[in-house]
Amino acid sequence: MKNFLIKSIKNKYLVVSLVFVIWVGFIDDRYNLMRQIRMSSTIKANEKESKQLLKEIDQKKVFIENLKSDINFVEKYGRENNYIKKEGEVIYQIVSSN
Repeated sequence: MKNFLIKSIKNKYLVVSLVFVIWVGFIDDRYNLMRQIRMSSTIKANEKESKQLLKEIDQKKVFIENLKSDINFVEKYGRENNYIKKEGEVIYQIVSSN
């Protein structure tokens, strides 16, 4: 075991390779392995968020298209969300006490 360790230390290719791996893996800012792993997880999270936002945009486009084309949808939306009423109508708002 002791002989093997001494031979390994004398082997310049092994020592240089080991120093290179340590340098790239932990010390170097540009090619840091730990940084690459963090950046990869950040990219995955951003891609997931991007997919969610694109889905939300598609839903908003459908909603806008309904507002532009369907008068009944506009009336229903106005009544439900903005309490718009027809002439002569009375709207009662029921508030729950939770």
